[in-house]
Amino acid sequence: TWAAFLTAEPAQINSVSAREFIQSSAEQNQTMTKMIVRYQAGYLPTMRVVWESENYEIQGILQDETARGYLTLMCSKGLSDGK
Repeated sequence: TWAAFLTAEPAQINSVSAREFIQSSAEQNQTMTKMIVRYQAGYLPTMRVVWESENYEIQGILQDETARGYLTLMCSKGLSDGK
């Protein structure tokens, strides 16, 4: 089961790339998305982000090395849909 970590957190969201996969003779898309959020301790790569009713799986977390003002969440959607 999933539990809420933060709700209504403002973020800048940009699609980075899209890849097409052929799996079991069915095409599937995976979209990589970069989400920039305010710094908050506690984000984990095992978490997911729900944005506009879409599930995003966190692939990596990049910290702002200068001032800890923000985090960049590298996320994907499409193959597992964060499940």
